[in-house]
Amino acid sequence: MFLSNILRLLIIKVSRILPVKRNKILFVSHLGKNYSCNPKYICEYLLKSGDTRFELVYLYDPTNCNPNIFPKAVRPLNIYSRRFLYDIATCGFIVSNTRIPEWFGFYPRRKQIYLQTWHSSLRLKKIEKDANLGPNYEVWAKSDSKKISVIISGCTFSSQIFRNSFWYSGKILEIGTPRIDYLLNLKEEDVIDFMKKASLDSDYHYLLYAPTFRSGGDTTAYNIDYKLLIKSLEEKFGGKWRILFRLHPNLKDVVDIDSLPSCCIDMSGYDDIQELIAISDIMITDYSSCMFDMAFIGKLCILYASDLEQYIKNERNLYFDIASLPFPLAKNNGDLNELIKLFTANDYKSKLSKFMNEIGSFEKGTACGEILNFIVKNK
Repeated sequence: MFLSNILRLLIIKVSRILPVKRNKILFVSHLGKNYSCNPKYICEYLLKSGDTRFELVYLYDPTNCNPNIFPKAVRPLNIYSRRFLYDIATCGFIVSNTRIPEWFGFYPRRKQIYLQTWHSSLRLKKIEKDANLGPNYEVWAKSDSKKISVIISGCTFSSQIFRNSFWYSGKILEIGTPRIDYLLNLKEEDVIDFMKKASLDSDYHYLLYAPTFRSGGDTTAYNIDYKLLIKSLEEKFGGKWRILFRLHPNLKDVVDIDSLPSCCIDMSGYDDIQELIAISDIMITDYSSCMFDMAFIGKLCILYASDLEQYIKNERNLYFDIASLPFPLAKNNGDLNELIKLFTANDYKSKLSKFMNEIGSFEKGTACGEILNFIVKNK
């Protein structure tokens, strides 16, 4: 699957002699593992804009991603192919939501622009320099940051994180986040379409449970009593409820899905968590940044952190005192069901509003339009 190092180097050198195509935009989500997050929504906004000046190319890893999922007007590009090395050397723009690895062979030329969108509007867990990820990572990250032309920021707090921890002193576009745009601008018929795509019964309300990953694949913190949770939800909010169970990709083969009760539906293989957020009325997570996606659209997010002290000690430090966040916090099943019972929407909305002011949110649902303007201006 991989090209030899000599052949790769030869293709890269030859490709860099060829002219940069300013209208060619390369997108990559999570190193080609899927079609999701900020790059996806920028790409789809460009498609919907009807602007035909651009050649849209989406990178994919064939071991993780099916090229048939991309829209017809988008060209899928295998990251292990020879064509990949040519396109990455001659594209006008590259849009990524993670660091770009060295083996991609991306060495920006004078007319190339690298848009770093990162994979969250805001985050709880510390990242980059703040997370002390080791000397090898630091060398790679510093090298990547030198290549970045602009970073997209969703709030003042995120801009400060990028300045303080990203080894980056360049341009930051404080315009909001494409993945939040997507949620803010959804229509009711879009949600109905997602329900059909996910084969979900519209007679039910849905709670999305999306815990984050622990080192070594430890799952002892995922100890929610799902049947009791369903009972509490139905008593508090009425209607019939089901739980959408969304595991971190690293846990696909660790958790015994078959042991889950019938009230849980395994959605770990679903390609886009934003669509699951759109479907769900409530989310439960622990330390995942998707909690802030729920906050930006005003939906209820509950934190279930049964291993809080252990997580901070053994995994990562946090940017916020978790108890200071606007989300109800539970450390055991008793807490969880009691806070559902006592939940009041007005109090929650008030806390969300205060939090948005504190972080300086830029989320207005217009980030993709601003990015298109930036691309056109720099084309």
